[in-house]
Amino acid sequence: MEGIRVADFTRILAGPHATMLLADLGADIVKFEETRVGDGTRRNPPIIEGESLYFQACNRGKKSVAVDLKSDRGRALALEVVEQSDIVIENFRPGVMDRLGLSYDVLKARRPGIIMCSISGYGQEGPMARKPSFDLVSQAVSGLLSLTGEPGRHPVRCGVAVGDLGVGTFSAVAVLAALHRRAVTGEGAWIDMSLHDCLLALMTQQGHQALAGAPQPSLTGSSVPGSVPSGAFEATDGWITLEARTDQQWIALAKALGPEALEWTSSCTNQDDRDAHADALQNVTRSAIATNSVDHWVRTLTSAGVPVAPVWSMDQVLDSTLARDRSMVVELEHPTLGQVRTIGSVVKANDQTWAAQEAAPLLGQHSHEVLREIVGLTDAEIENLKAEKVVR
Repeated sequence: MEGIRVADFTRILAGPHATMLLADLGADIVKFEETRVGDGTRRNPPIIEGESLYFQACNRGKKSVAVDLKSDRGRALALEVVEQSDIVIENFRPGVMDRLGLSYDVLKARRPGIIMCSISGYGQEGPMARKPSFDLVSQAVSGLLSLTGEPGRHPVRCGVAVGDLGVGTFSAVAVLAALHRRAVTGEGAWIDMSLHDCLLALMTQQGHQALAGAPQPSLTGSSVPGSVPSGAFEATDGWITLEARTDQQWIALAKALGPEALEWTSSCTNQDDRDAHADALQNVTRSAIATNSVDHWVRTLTSAGVPVAPVWSMDQVLDSTLARDRSMVVELEHPTLGQVRTIGSVVKANDQTWAAQEAAPLLGQHSHEVLREIVGLTDAEIENLKAEKVVR
């Protein structure tokens, strides 16, 4: 995406994740932040040497411009940048960009062909459009919370902000499609993305089953519906996960687990049989796994052809050869922290990793550069704007 500029009016996680993905692909991201504290996540713990790790995690490879968008002069500066941008991404609550004087109609008039992507909880229109929403709330109203948790207990939030990250990823895909469309037709677009829609899209399998009248999905814990035995099981020194989906994998698992499991192989030859005796087979598996170590079961079941893995902590994941060999842990240069380790880009092509080469910026780090090189202001004009607190 070299040569593509994004005017980034996002904050917190969903929008910044989308623009970071585009930064990894080579786009020039100009991130607008308010002048006092910037993106609110700059104050989110944990804080190391004055810098938020939360902010660092989703803002690599961007240029930070601190501008007072509520002032006429600040808004004019933003529009100057938009005029020389290809994409605008924002995740304010619906109506905020209008109040700031930065609506799609205004931007389109200044920059025909502009692609604007608006990210919100429930979309730009509809009965819930103006309702505030965060990832947890979206997990609830999308139905995801009704699927996560142990049977017979209360619903549990997914351990990562899958709504924010999901809509951020889908938004990046939508923007790329709009770029191609513009290259063919010359037309821009206003893309309306919502956390609710994207979470529902991620649950397409469960949703399709419900639409067809299948039994209502429910809390399943770590087990996989339709795969018995499966789930997380406690060994003598930690936890493993396994899934015996095919008949062959079930036979191999039973042989590895021992006599009690083998007794079930004659009466449970297919998945329907195993579904009918799910509780018994899960208990047999649980009892067997509890007799030996994680390493033993990973080696034994891997040799038997059963999908199995240890349940790793984040430290174990990040120190693994798997993460290192796949360039999923990288070092970037930060203006004040020096070399910082961060999660790398998932995109690999022709043995190369496409990823931003700079860590997240300081607040207003690139204000002078952007106003001089993109807007065309002189150093003296920029200093006057700083004195007037229009920029930082």
